[in-house]
Amino acid sequence: RNTAGQIIRSSAVRDAFMRVHPCPITGKINGACPGWQVDHIIPLASCGCDSVDNMQWLPVEIKTCAGVACKDRWERRVYTCP
Repeated sequence: RNTAGQIIRSSAVRDAFMRVHPCPITGKINGACPGWQVDHIIPLASCGCDSVDNMQWLPVEIKTCAGVACKDRWERRVYTCP
């Protein structure tokens, strides 16, 4: 986080993740990955790190759903940030 408390994300970290873990659909290490999004395993909002080790590919329907059981909403209840 920066001094104002805003979460800092690095495109360089995302690019490094994609070099190690190419898109599951296209196999490419850059560009779009249709139907998939990069996800932080422990959310940044819950004190997770913006690092390659804390990233994974998730299908869009799991990552961006609108219900109360969505992955991000569930994680924020499970992982707490002091």
